[in-house]
Amino acid sequence: MELKLHFGTLAPPLDEQLAAQGLMDKEVKTHQKINDSMMMLFIHGYVPDSQKDRMTKKLFNDIEKKVRPII
Repeated sequence: MELKLHFGTLAPPLDEQLAAQGLMDKEVKTHQKINDSMMMLFIHGYVPDSQKDRMTKKLFNDIEKKVRPII
């Protein structure tokens, strides 16, 4: 199964996206805070698109390593 997540200010929370795929992440609260912080920095011009993309990829890879099926 391929993990699919949407990041951004209008994207659903990560826990909802994971639950819809039958997955869970014990660190979802931390990952959500990181995502929110990244978007805040981007929206206010502190990081360019290229940096946001690199940060998003790193966050996705971290989440991908830590997700588990809901039992």
